[in-house]
Amino acid sequence: TYSEAWYELGYSYENSDNLKGALEAYNKFLEIDPYNATGWYNKGIVQIRLGEMEKAINSFELAIAIKENFSSAWFNCGVAYANLNRLKEALNAFIEAAKVEPYDEIIWYNIGQIYEDLGELKKAIQNYTKAIELDNEFLEVFLARGSCYDALGEYEHALDDFNRAIFISDDSGDAWFA
Repeated sequence: TYSEAWYELGYSYENSDNLKGALEAYNKFLEIDPYNATGWYNKGIVQIRLGEMEKAINSFELAIAIKENFSSAWFNCGVAYANLNRLKEALNAFIEAAKVEPYDEIIWYNIGQIYEDLGELKKAIQNYTKAIELDNEFLEVFLARGSCYDALGEYEHALDDFNRAIFISDDSGDAWFA
């Protein structure tokens, strides 16, 4: 009946890649402490790792219902939606995460990726640019933004981004290929 022991057991199982054991321990923890946002969040992470995206979304939504400004739960809910190709829902979840953590370049990068997947390249570029403003050494975002510029026929901007990517990591095959 000691909830913290079940939580720590779940965390230990998760870190040792015993995902089924982690899920069982988190379930027991949540039976004892059902209003613990972190417990629902951790359960959702395990469910993503198990490929159970719908269940993960449910867990993240419960975490968010308990703690509305839980940026990591919003973000990972977006990841689960994106894995199910539910891009509009993923975008909404990432935007909610950005409202809570506006200085997290990974969130802006993911928002850019969703816009790119939706074919809204100018919006993708805007969000990639926000990610770059937060981390001007973020290789993947320069490659992504460069690809968007290339698709729009803005070759000078694309070359600038690909050159920046090469400067960041001259062994980046993607940057050289672009």
